[in-house]
Amino acid sequence: MSVCSCSPATTLDSRDESLKGFVQQSPFDRRNMTLLRVMTFAGHFYLLLWLLVAGCHSRMVWLRNISRALDRIVTWRPLVFLGSHSLPVYGWHVLLCYGLAVFAADTLNQAAWYWREGAVILATLTLFVPALLAARKPSRNGPSAPGIGA
Repeated sequence: MSVCSCSPATTLDSRDESLKGFVQQSPFDRRNMTLLRVMTFAGHFYLLLWLLVAGCHSRMVWLRNISRALDRIVTWRPLVFLGSHSLPVYGWHVLLCYGLAVFAADTLNQAAWYWREGAVILATLTLFVPALLAARKPSRNGPSAPGIGA
C-alpha cells in the first residue's frame, strides 16, 4: 500500500551516484536546509509580516493594495473561526490524515485527478465539523464574575 502518489523513481535516495541525473531532488528536502534557504525563508517571513503590519501605511498604492488583500485573507471570518477553535481542528486533521492514509490511499492514488482534488476539497471542508461542535459546546468556566471582562 503506497501513500505517496509520486512515481517510484522520485522516491529513491538522490545520494546514490548511479542515479545522478535521473532523480530530481525535492526543493523541500530537510537534509538540504542550508543557511541560504533559512535566510530566504526568514526574508519572506519578514516581508509578509511587514506587508501585514506596515504595508497599509505605505506611500505606494500597489503596496497598500497588496497589504489590504493580505489583511482580507487573514481576517476572513471562516479562517478566524477555524483559528479560534484550533485545537479540535488540529486533532481532527490528524485523524483525517491517518484515516485517509490507511483506508483510502490506494483508491485515491489510482483515481482520476478530479476525484483526488474533490476528496482533498471535501476533507478540507470537514475541518469545520470540530470547530462547529466546539463552538456549540458550553464553556466550562460558566458565566464570568461581575466586573470581569465587562
